[in-house]
Amino acid sequence: MYLNSLFPRNALLDFIFVTFYITKLSITIDKYLYLDTLLFVLITAFEMPSGYISDLFGRKRILILGKVIILISMIVLLFSNNFSHGVVVIVIYSIGGALTSGNTESILFEYFFNSEELNKYKVILANVSSIGLTLGIVLSFLSGIIFKFNILYIIYLDIIIYTINILATIFFLEESKMKSKSEKIEKDNNNENNNKIKEIIDIKVILGLMIGSFIFVFFRSTYNFYQPIYTDFGIDVKYFGMFTVLFSIIGVITNQILKKYFIKKIKYNNLSIMKIYISILFTSFLIMYSKSSFILFMIFICIQQVIRYIEGNIVTIYVNKKIPENTKYRTTYLSIQHFITTGLISMTLIFSSYILKFLSMYTTFFVISLIFTLLVSMLLLILKRMELNSKKIKYN
Repeated sequence: MYLNSLFPRNALLDFIFVTFYITKLSITIDKYLYLDTLLFVLITAFEMPSGYISDLFGRKRILILGKVIILISMIVLLFSNNFSHGVVVIVIYSIGGALTSGNTESILFEYFFNSEELNKYKVILANVSSIGLTLGIVLSFLSGIIFKFNILYIIYLDIIIYTINILATIFFLEESKMKSKSEKIEKDNNNENNNKIKEIIDIKVILGLMIGSFIFVFFRSTYNFYQPIYTDFGIDVKYFGMFTVLFSIIGVITNQILKKYFIKKIKYNNLSIMKIYISILFTSFLIMYSKSSFILFMIFICIQQVIRYIEGNIVTIYVNKKIPENTKYRTTYLSIQHFITTGLISMTLIFSSYILKFLSMYTTFFVISLIFTLLVSMLLLILKRMELNSKKIKYN
């Protein structure tokens, strides 16, 4: 888990990927959004079967296969120089991305599945996030400098780093220790698991997961606008990494505060998570003024980063706790959630690409923020009413 954080996928490219693809493939922002849309459409299509394949043939084996396919896509990107080449890269990458989705998370959670070890898992998750973010401070600073020096060096270094990641996965990541026990348990306890599955599809749980998906989709789809907006403000690409350093520092501080004061106290019920999400509702509209104030735009992004890291730590455990502990189909369940999320991202990117033809980049950003704010507000109100009704029934 720690090695995976130290040698991440797209270690350098992640910090400047929008600018990199636009420059390397000689395309415009709307063409890039088409590529990003294609990526999530394909991942959505591959998500469900990949989860079942992982549960059927072994999570570690499929995880390694997925990482190797991603590595191949990085090598293909090295020789790509137009939109058609970009499509080929996206198709290869989406297959690998779908195969890796949920596997590491499933394996690691099942090592800490009982209540005695769950707190240890929470702390490890926060530690790994902090390590990754601290490393990101260095990598994000280097990415802008390397980009200006030679754009291809970004890919060369990422290929080396991800190769180390794959080797670490092969030699150090063990298969789930619950795998051998789960088949017997499921045969003997089908009725019990059926009851637990009913708990998963409880409407309140679905609403909670939908809100989490909406928030993630909002962050992911609007992130594509950050770097073009930097450019519009006249910021040189070599400084992009410095902004990411700032966001990474915010993430490290957020994770440390979570680990020290809150991580063991959070009960992961619906409302405790939803209260965190509600803060995003008061930041979405700041982008309306960003065209005249770069500082205000940066404050908006900083607030988003805090919410993103809080949401990331909490939802990972929350989702896993809602899945039956002794099931061998954990990756399949996680793939269902990823399927919903990637599907929403695909629709959002298609919508963004379309309205960009008629509206400015800033107005498009604002429209997306407004839509997601209304959707999350509506779901929060429904969830709150359901919680209140449940309490009334309980007391009566």
